[in-house]
Amino acid sequence: MASECDMLRGGASGGVGGVEVSATSSETSSPRRRPSSTTDPPYDSSAPSTTLLEDELVDRGALEAFCNQVAGHGVFLKLGSRRVAKPVIPREVAFYTNCRTSVPLLLPFLAKFYGTVMVQEQDGQAPKSYLILEDLTRAYRKPCILDLKMGTRTWADTASKAKREIMKARCEATTSLQLGLRICGIRTYNASTKAYEEYDKVFGRSLDGNTILDAFKSYIQENVRVIAPFVQRIERLAHIMPKITSHRFYASSLLLVFEGDPDEETKCDVRMIDFANTNPVAKGEEGVDTGYILGLTNLLRLLHDTQKSIEAEQRLYHPLTTLPD
Repeated sequence: MASECDMLRGGASGGVGGVEVSATSSETSSPRRRPSSTTDPPYDSSAPSTTLLEDELVDRGALEAFCNQVAGHGVFLKLGSRRVAKPVIPREVAFYTNCRTSVPLLLPFLAKFYGTVMVQEQDGQAPKSYLILEDLTRAYRKPCILDLKMGTRTWADTASKAKREIMKARCEATTSLQLGLRICGIRTYNASTKAYEEYDKVFGRSLDGNTILDAFKSYIQENVRVIAPFVQRIERLAHIMPKITSHRFYASSLLLVFEGDPDEETKCDVRMIDFANTNPVAKGEEGVDTGYILGLTNLLRLLHDTQKSIEAEQRLYHPLTTLPD
């Protein structure tokens, strides 16, 4: 059976129930295998931190599923042409509400936050609260997305003993503990087949320190031109993170996105997302998030190795033609 996103792909843009709806066409994706500008418009620090919409009730039937979601819990919704709505988790709302004062150095790496909205579900259930964020894929014709769960620990301080044991075992069995990162989802455009290739979290958990390089190559494809701007932006974040001593970003993700359409200009971005388990640390326990920093270090290495490997393969299979004297 086709998913909601599959059915919506290829639909026409239009307004439904007073809410702007923008449907994005897409080529067929494979079922299991589940972007040179690196700068986004600067975070508008003069604007209010939220646009509170709690009193507004939106009909779920007026909203599309967000088809560029590659990971995360629950279904994300497309809210107009520039925003995404995701199910509310109080700790994440608190992080976005306070981030201007608590972690101002990270603002260039965060999605803009527009408050919350109530969505009336169509199954008769009570309305549900959704967090409204900037759509980080909106500027791309063929967005290629990589979601990386960062750090060596993925549970919150409030997690039960049973959940801690499950999460600890998962970190030890995957690349999280060794590398400080784990692939949670990939959606990348193959210009040769004109189709998307997708890889899910189960695929990410199957990787080890050796096979993860192949996954990065599958994400980048032939687009090695985006690696240098990716590295530049990640190095900037790696310079900032040792200065952040007030928070631990457990189970948060780093989102990489680049333009996969070869006819479009080269552009890419790197953002921090998913703060459901992020909390300020207790007074007296301040310190850097060493697991996250380890992940950034290995991410830079993996991107360098990906570039070298892809370029070596290109020289092997597409050698320069020797011109006659």
